Amino acid sequence: MDEKLIYIANIKLPTERAHGIQITKMCEAFAATGVETRLLISRRSNNIKTDIFIYYGLKVYFRIIVLPTPDLIWLGRFGFWSQNLIFSALSFFYCLIHSDFDLVYSRDELPLYFLSFLNKKIVWEMHSDRFNFLIKGLTKRILAIVAISAGLKQFLGNNMVKLNRVLVSPDAVDISLFECLPSDKNVLRKSLNLPLEKSLITYVGKYMTMNKDKGVDALIEAFFLVRHKFPNSRLLLVGIYETEVAKLKNFINQIGLSIEDCIIVTHRPHEEAMKYVKAGDVLIMNYPNLWHYALYMSPLKLFEYMASGNVIVSTSLPSIREVLSLKEAYLIKPADVAALADSIYYALTHPAESAQKAKSAYALVRQYTWENRAKSILRFIHNQKLIQENEKNN
Repeated sequence: MDEKLIYIANIKLPTERAHGIQITKMCEAFAATGVETRLLISRRSNNIKTDIFIYYGLKVYFRIIVLPTPDLIWLGRFGFWSQNLIFSALSFFYCLIHSDFDLVYSRDELPLYFLSFLNKKIVWEMHSDRFNFLIKGLTKRILAIVAISAGLKQFLGNNMVKLNRVLVSPDAVDISLFECLPSDKNVLRKSLNLPLEKSLITYVGKYMTMNKDKGVDALIEAFFLVRHKFPNSRLLLVGIYETEVAKLKNFINQIGLSIEDCIIVTHRPHEEAMKYVKAGDVLIMNYPNLWHYALYMSPLKLFEYMASGNVIVSTSLPSIREVLSLKEAYLIKPADVAALADSIYYALTHPAESAQKAKSAYALVRQYTWENRAKSILRFIHNQKLIQENEKNN
């Protein structure tokens, strides 16, 4: 395959946020299929000095082009939009000058809107339920849309977008991150300085995302109930920002837990964070029943949890049930601390059943790899090209 793809992402890399993983892994996956891939990113100040390929454990090479954008994010909303406008204009001129590409792919609407006037093959990957005049115009001129959930596809249909141009493609995982780890959890726990003899109820992720609650406080409340019935357990929270640790510890104390009951690990590079996922016993996704979580998300954490070989306890939201069933996880209704505590306790005290669910989840997740995702997206794009050519000829 001799195709050339430009992926446009108005982000800094590396980044502590999950979109950095998703974007770099997709570029790697596109490159692995034989597509010559270039990633355009913005120049930003960055406290993380690690090489991008090392930070994300990337094994397949693709080019990274850093566009000379001014770092205006510190100016707030005005700075964000100014920087976004400049980045979009620079992306437009880059593609105008380097016109030897077959496809432009991005999660960002504004640069794609500019580029749609070049009449190139453009694909937008949709991650939220925004729909304004810019997106309305964009959806009419591009080749295809990749929605990360069925809820987003339905949202587009409700806004009169032709659904035959929309592919639902959830996120994915690099299974090799777990296959290379020791199968003996004690080996991992020793390397991570985690207790060997305790059952670890584990959450890996942020305390808040886009100012939205991620259910961590409710998990702490549930753990208080579990701790009473299962004293040999500990709560492991990984990925919390350092600025949030004091607030988190204060809440833990208010609930009536001691800090020794909870292990808090601040943000770690992705490969190291996956070691904590593997080292846990029961993995928690306690998403609240908010519109975004319920219908539109496709969390990386879901697929990483499935690939770890550990049992999952999750709130039962439509976006989660697109992938998981009761065969692969314990699913509970949201906003129910008692139900969460009961499910965690049940998972701990029924190891054979929990192991079978974990085994089923692992078998299922093998289809959700980044390379499989890239291949299915490219097939869909090629079909859309054929349809577009036939429409022109008829």
